[in-house]
Amino acid sequence: MIRSSMRILVVGDMRFSCEFIRRSLKNANYSSIDIINSTTEALIYLQKNPVDIVLADWLMTDMDGLELTQHIRRLDKEIRHYTGVILLSSKDDSESISAAFAQGVDDYIVKPPHPDELAARVYSTGRKIRTQNNLLHTNDKLKRIFSSQCKVDNITGLGRRSDTHSRFSALLKQTYSRGGST
Repeated sequence: MIRSSMRILVVGDMRFSCEFIRRSLKNANYSSIDIINSTTEALIYLQKNPVDIVLADWLMTDMDGLELTQHIRRLDKEIRHYTGVILLSSKDDSESISAAFAQGVDDYIVKPPHPDELAARVYSTGRKIRTQNNLLHTNDKLKRIFSSQCKVDNITGLGRRSDTHSRFSALLKQTYSRGGST
């Protein structure tokens, strides 16, 4: 994924911290970076505008980063898109880091992030996200191809209704074209 094409959303209620992240990523040649200072607004935004990566603060006033991650994962399932989530926190103990990964976070950065480390982790997460979304789209495509080619239901052994209906319609047309049944 080219850095300039990656869509990034920064979510945090501390404007200075969000602006520092935006500036650091701009300096690393990321160009599509939006900032939202409320998790509720971020979820509304994400429903309409899927992004590649969300960088979120762990501690926020309306909802913490772990809750936000759970909402993002549910939204991802609905829209068949995977969003990378990088959590930023001043918590640097192993229990906190383990809890974050257990809740579905893709990466974890201790605040304040060094600009080079931030850019490297965003790049790494972007590569994973591109692969994950390619797999999702390929899987959907294969399911469509398989269902269009499969004439028999694997579970029941019966013909698929759509195939049976189209064959029956073709037989009826053929019968009527020959003067009906005799």
